[in-house]
Amino acid sequence: MKSTWFGDSRRYEFSRLLREADYSRRHDELFSIFLTCAVCTFEQAGNCFQGRGRNDVVEQEHVRAVAQVKHPEKLVEALCCLVDALEERAYDFLGCVLQELSLNDKSYRGQCFTPAEVSECMAQMALVGLERPQGRRLSISEPACGCGAMVIAVAKYLKQQEYGPGDFYVHAVDVDHRCAEATYLQCSLLDIPAIVEHGNTLTLETFKQRPTLALLRTEATRPRNAFSQAAEAIEELIAERHEGASLGPALEKPMASSQLQFSFE
Repeated sequence: MKSTWFGDSRRYEFSRLLREADYSRRHDELFSIFLTCAVCTFEQAGNCFQGRGRNDVVEQEHVRAVAQVKHPEKLVEALCCLVDALEERAYDFLGCVLQELSLNDKSYRGQCFTPAEVSECMAQMALVGLERPQGRRLSISEPACGCGAMVIAVAKYLKQQEYGPGDFYVHAVDVDHRCAEATYLQCSLLDIPAIVEHGNTLTLETFKQRPTLALLRTEATRPRNAFSQAAEAIEELIAERHEGASLGPALEKPMASSQLQFSFE
């Protein structure tokens, strides 16, 4: 691994720390292990925030991931590096790392992540002039989110327009579990209210959903209407029959297109 592979010193440092976690493992393995450890940590924080306590299944997944590397402390340092990078600039850091390490699936899934500059330009073009009805929340659907480039760009633009965390939320989906986890992690660190789904937009399959802490905070203070109460009742019924199933805010706004969509609730 050479520093010239990377367009940014932070991304080189991040990749170097992953490499130092265990030289016997491939880059793709280390990247996946890092994502699992970090995502489990934030997922447990969400469980505790909701008063559920630590989830044993998530905890065991985290322990198994940590045990796969010889120097797990390097994963912690890599997370710190990611935090520092996103504090400097809100963009798809992890998607850039994936491409610079050639870990994106170009042959099967055709993965090619949108550069931050293009994402920000597209977000501004899509949202400029958008009227903001009083008392209504903007819902954003991203059916092929990758590692979150467009989600981050849209949230960045909305915050510049003085949208608060309670004024919008994102429903992001990707068929690649690594991308869904990367989106969830970066949205959590950037305080973006989102529910991130590992699923297939075309077949409407859902494998895993994770709400960010920002979304959980806003949902906790948001007035509940009859429809959201009905959604919760349906979610409880499904959970009884399929352990671990979750619908969350995605039920309120189902994915209806393969393109980025905006609407007000």
